[in-house]
Amino acid sequence: MEALLNALVTSQQAQTQTNAALLEEQRRANALKAEELQLQRQLAARPIKASDFLSKMGATDDVEAYLHAFEATATQQAWPKIQWVGLLSPFLTGESLNAVRDLPLDKVTDYDALKEEILSRHGLTKFGMAQRFHSWTFQPDQAPRTQMHELARIARKWLEPEKNTAAAVVEAIVVDRYMRALPYEAKRFVSQQALTTADLTVEAVEKYQATAEMLRAPKKEPRSAPPLLIGGGRTKNPRGPPAVTGGASYAPGGTRSQPAPGRAHREPETRQCYRCGEIGHVSWQCGKPTDEPMPTAGVSSSPSTHLFASLVGVTGSNPDRPPTCPVTVNHRDTEALLDSGSRVTLVRKDLVDPAELSTSHVLPVSCVHGDTRDYPTTELAMTTTRGTVRTRAGVVDSLPVPILIGRDCPAFYPLWRETQERLN
Repeated sequence: MEALLNALVTSQQAQTQTNAALLEEQRRANALKAEELQLQRQLAARPIKASDFLSKMGATDDVEAYLHAFEATATQQAWPKIQWVGLLSPFLTGESLNAVRDLPLDKVTDYDALKEEILSRHGLTKFGMAQRFHSWTFQPDQAPRTQMHELARIARKWLEPEKNTAAAVVEAIVVDRYMRALPYEAKRFVSQQALTTADLTVEAVEKYQATAEMLRAPKKEPRSAPPLLIGGGRTKNPRGPPAVTGGASYAPGGTRSQPAPGRAHREPETRQCYRCGEIGHVSWQCGKPTDEPMPTAGVSSSPSTHLFASLVGVTGSNPDRPPTCPVTVNHRDTEALLDSGSRVTLVRKDLVDPAELSTSHVLPVSCVHGDTRDYPTTELAMTTTRGTVRTRAGVVDSLPVPILIGRDCPAFYPLWRETQERLN
């Protein structure tokens, strides 16, 4: 019994000591908190002169760097964050100042909301960073290390690895690459939707394809059988204009005279002229005036070859609806002009990477006035509605259109037929 009483006394003493230690710890915590509150009151009462640390934002200042410098200064000087918007606003200009004016009333003291609005107005959004990442190029006149850090910063701003998992980062890269490889019309349709996952992106592309197929006009199948002659036989005429029935003949210019009354009726005409787009004749029978060509000088490797690059008069009978098609070159979407009178493809210089210009393979071009100039060439890769095609193109500084697709392009004739169907 005595041993049990001694144990209870010892336990009671230990509990008392523990309670005393906890009370002392609580007292110290309360004292620290009181000191912190006192310091905050002193800082709040002290007038803050932001002009001693900040300068007015200039028109050429990096907005992101300016905000980062402000945050570092405000943190070092222990400025209350609730006052950051009021301290920063007098030093902003232009669109950054308009962002302060357009803040909702419930967010007039929310610095994070203001920062997001300012960055978005200067194109520094997640999607803007993705575009900057893909359009980044190395500058030989700048320090390599600085450029590497800049590229890494852009990638981090785009992918946000501190917030996203590794799987989410990989999915963002895959979705972005997938979107950039889509044809122009599909890209325009899909980009208007808020797609954040690979599954949503694929579903949107499938929806676009189904809609495009539904709206596509049915094509008329050409009749393969040749027309019947009066005697019951079939004509065979591999050269020249096809034989016609009932005394029909081709007049100059490709027009066809009417058959004599009482003769057999001919099958409907399905041939189409690629020069004027009309049904009933082919290009060598077309009576319409041709475009004024611009023959190039003979190439040294094959002097007898003559190339033609027409820069005017390519729209045919309807100049208000030129035969154009959407293409993507070097991650840039643009419109290309289809020129049936040109045997070469030309591209404007601002669409070509200077490192890809070839001065060893030049394209001599002679205009209608007789002047001849040698233009550099490039191996041009274009993403069209018919897939990605590669062709060697001449690079012209003052080309009146971004790209002029000639008949040397492997996809010219499919694109030409597709464009004519759309225009008709």
